Amino acid sequence: MSGIRLQPGAPKHLGGSNRTIIKQAYEMLVSDRTAMARQTVGALVTLDKIFELVEGNLSTEKQKDISDITQRFKDDVEDRGMAIRVAKTICLLEFVRDLPRTEANIAACLVDKVGDPSPLAQVKSAIERLREAKFVRNTEEGWKLQTAQEKNWETERRSYLAPSPRERNDILREAMREIFSEPGLKTLHFRGLRNFRVGVTLDGARVSDEGQVPLALSTAEDMKEFPAKLIAVTNESRDPAHKHDIYWVYALTDDIDSLIANLYASRRMVARYDQMRVQNRINNEEMSCLTSEKHEVIRFQNRLREKLIEGLEKGQGVFRGVVKDAASLGRNLSEIIKNLFDYAVPDLYPKLQMGAYVLKGTEAEELLKAANLSGLSQVFYGGEQGLNLVIRDGSRTVANPAADVAKEVLDYLKREHSYGNKITGKILEDHFQGIGYGWERDLLRLILAVLLRAGTIEVTYQGRRYINHQDPQCRAPFINNTAFKSASFAPRESIDLKTLTTAVQNYENMTGEEVDVEEGAIAAAFKKLADGELKILLPVEAVAMAHRLPVRETLDSYHQTLVNIASAASDDCVIFLAREGKSFKDTRDRVRRIRDAIGDATLDVVRQARATVDSIWPVLEKRGQSGELTESFAQLQTLIAGEDFFEHTAEMKSLSLAISNAYQSIYRNLHDQRCEAFSKAIEEIKGRPEWVQAFPTHTASASDTDKSHTEQVDAMADMQSAILAPLASRACAEAALFNGGLACQLCEATLNQMESDLAALGGLRNGVLSRLQELSAPVDAADGARIERIRVADFFTGILDSEASIDENLDRLREHLHKLIAEGAKVIIE
Repeated sequence: MSGIRLQPGAPKHLGGSNRTIIKQAYEMLVSDRTAMARQTVGALVTLDKIFELVEGNLSTEKQKDISDITQRFKDDVEDRGMAIRVAKTICLLEFVRDLPRTEANIAACLVDKVGDPSPLAQVKSAIERLREAKFVRNTEEGWKLQTAQEKNWETERRSYLAPSPRERNDILREAMREIFSEPGLKTLHFRGLRNFRVGVTLDGARVSDEGQVPLALSTAEDMKEFPAKLIAVTNESRDPAHKHDIYWVYALTDDIDSLIANLYASRRMVARYDQMRVQNRINNEEMSCLTSEKHEVIRFQNRLREKLIEGLEKGQGVFRGVVKDAASLGRNLSEIIKNLFDYAVPDLYPKLQMGAYVLKGTEAEELLKAANLSGLSQVFYGGEQGLNLVIRDGSRTVANPAADVAKEVLDYLKREHSYGNKITGKILEDHFQGIGYGWERDLLRLILAVLLRAGTIEVTYQGRRYINHQDPQCRAPFINNTAFKSASFAPRESIDLKTLTTAVQNYENMTGEEVDVEEGAIAAAFKKLADGELKILLPVEAVAMAHRLPVRETLDSYHQTLVNIASAASDDCVIFLAREGKSFKDTRDRVRRIRDAIGDATLDVVRQARATVDSIWPVLEKRGQSGELTESFAQLQTLIAGEDFFEHTAEMKSLSLAISNAYQSIYRNLHDQRCEAFSKAIEEIKGRPEWVQAFPTHTASASDTDKSHTEQVDAMADMQSAILAPLASRACAEAALFNGGLACQLCEATLNQMESDLAALGGLRNGVLSRLQELSAPVDAADGARIERIRVADFFTGILDSEASIDENLDRLREHLHKLIAEGAKVIIE
């Protein structure tokens, strides 16, 4: 009752005193609307009955809301009057502070008899009906009846309940991304052997990072379409191109479609009114609705997630034509997907168990450093915990290249080498971590270290070949991930006639010169070539470094390769030339193109492009002039940073010119505006009476000499220039922009300076006028009389909206002027 009393227009006699409570209790007993006196013992006064007594004290808006709810649900058989009871209870609880209007609290206020259970289920159903009918909304304080503003909010919100197919798919992908980002679905812990990343796609669009176990979600629009969709996916999974794909087919429901639409509408409302809030264009009621809508976004997101999980849990998995029903795989989504993967992964990774061992990552270095092989980690030896990479050979312990995992890697190297392919660590990693194997990088490095120590492979890194595991420099590819990926691995073999011939052919293709098919001659010629290349490379590196060109990494790598060739043994030179001669030639040709391209013209283009990106573009962007040029800017930025920038100088120059022209257009327009404004101010000042008084036209008399007359004219001209200098210095007639400059070379004014000049024109003009008035003051005032400057605007305050206000301000000015004259001052009006 105290809360009702505080509402606008409520009777002042209402309150929470004992008298009021006694009166309400009496009315509860005898009123025809409640008639509690006729109830049996144990009947409770529910809050909806109290509403019957105090309804007349409520606002007409709340009374109308209750009336509308009564009409809406009076014929609802399922409701049985519960909706109106709940609405009345919510209406009164809104006047009670610090009591959350939750379903449980509302139900507690509607228990009819002592001993009856709380009607929580009926209350929840009634609230859901009221919410769907747009009579109530959920807020931070709990449920409440919607106000007129909230109803307008709801009406506007309903206008957004039709997302486009693209927006609908975006929301669906976002929800799926959230579902499959949970640890239990994001990572597959496969039988304790290793962990796989799960890569999820939804109807062909990726919704997670690329993974080692591909899960393709396929959507049926409803349950009617589900059988046809399942058949289509089953046929697709039998295609050899999709033999590695694991499918999961599920169907959308009306609830999911409704939640997507509502989530989209809520987000649109939040985005719109959040922007209005930032601009201070939102009132308190809209702010309250915005806060509630943000909670609705979270609620819809959670509900959509729940409904999608329910839909996924009713789907079916497909792998290579075999269909797996969700019910046979598990009880919840995490268990279902895990069991589906447990079924498919053994076929995807048949050789996984061969190399599924837990490693520390230091085993490769341990092997290469070891003086003997008798005290290594257990993983090197045979048995259940080992890979059989080290075995006993009589009295010695030796590396075993015939171990199962080692043979897999060695056979792959031999096969690819026979095709003439260069096999780097990255290629090995992609192959043996991918479908079929699923091995870890540390295992690969360990196997390769064993093969190197066994003498069956050789390693090439930065142009140097390593065949001896005792060379400390050979360890870099086995302990550094970057070095491992760039290093190449090949089966070990002696230099035969075929290798010599291949090296000669590569050299001749590279230089056009002939060389004898002999190891020493080939190595000497190749070393001489490397020395020559190194000498002409140094100036190119200096230019690239000085101008920060994006080719330094390429040049550095080439430099190191040349150094290694120059210091390598003759057999290493020949083998390197035979195996990697083609790639060396490609790099050499590329470096030559770089050297030929980065002359003065190219560097000028680069400098201009960088100036455009770093200096001109931010100015255009700040002034909102970048719209049509955004794509050009992005393209120019990409070209500058690209390693092949020198091949696109014409395009870079064109893009820079387009952006520069847009800037110059803005600059010239503003420069012309400033010139026109300040020139006009100068002409205005020259036309004032004070100018004529200060600088009267001087006519030479007969007594004046030509020299004195000229001196007077020059002095007067200098004084005129000095007075007008603040304006004349800013009246630059023409914008002198050359070579893509940012400012006029005559006045050197930037855009910001010119904008400031235009803003300060009034002050500068007044300053010139003040100086001019001082010069044009009467002579007697200059002889000692006090000069007072009066600004008329200082005496006219407020708005002049009547004759009385005009007279009042004029009287104030007149009185002040009389006072100054009486004091002997000379007055100058500004």
